Amino acid sequence: STQSTWAPHIVICGGGTGGVEFAAELATTLFLTRGWRSKLHQFFRHTPPQHVTLITSSPRLLPCLPGRAGDRAAKWLHVWGVQVLLNQKVTKVEKQSGGRYCVMLQCGSVVPCDLYFKCGLDPPVTVPGLTTQARGIPTSAHLHLDAHPELYVAGDAMAPPHACGAGYCECSKNAYLAELTAHVAAHNILSRLFDRPSTAFPGTRAGRLPLIECVSLGPWEGILVFNSLVLTGRLPALLKKVIQVSKLDDVRGGVVGRGFWWVADRVSPWIGRLIPVHEGGKHD
Repeated sequence: STQSTWAPHIVICGGGTGGVEFAAELATTLFLTRGWRSKLHQFFRHTPPQHVTLITSSPRLLPCLPGRAGDRAAKWLHVWGVQVLLNQKVTKVEKQSGGRYCVMLQCGSVVPCDLYFKCGLDPPVTVPGLTTQARGIPTSAHLHLDAHPELYVAGDAMAPPHACGAGYCECSKNAYLAELTAHVAAHNILSRLFDRPSTAFPGTRAGRLPLIECVSLGPWEGILVFNSLVLTGRLPALLKKVIQVSKLDDVRGGVVGRGFWWVADRVSPWIGRLIPVHEGGKHD
């Protein structure tokens, strides 16, 4: 946005996929706009150069993914001028007069900024009468509640099933997991209505889902994680574009997108059985 383009100091809280991608997007956007317009704006308004700070309570970036992915993200952000603060928990954010913010850290430090963004999942909503864990609402293998078989849970609201592996169960939630849980939950709801057998998640004979994450580092680079396999550079960025275009075509009912994802959703779990699983989770 225009506000982000001109803000002298932007702070992002969250070292997961969302925080890293947002910081990378801001870093490349600010770099591209540091032309004559930015120079004139700083000269007439006497504003300092713009910079981005990323704060995370984890000991490294992308804690749910293999260490190489986090190291690559940290190196890329450093090269592009993003300040990364590790092992720093945000305890309070105060908005001051004039529209600026004061971000207070657990160590006692205060980080003033012009814009503040929180990237990450909020604590799960507590529903009266339902058991809620730190990762969401636990479900059966068929994605319904044991105490209320008529209630189904999918997406970020649910605690990832064990069929996902530690990479998902400990901390990671993404669109890939949300869509697959939604498919299984919708199928089982219809099966319940028409008295047909339900399907256990993930709905494939492969038995478990691979950990798949594609992290954008600006428009030209990225990080692709498939279980313990980590690819970096321009190829993941290209794959991210393919994913975005094909998924949009899929939801619009396009033949190409629907065919692409019909094959991808069925083949990826079996490919995942051939690649060692990353089980480190957030403690890796």
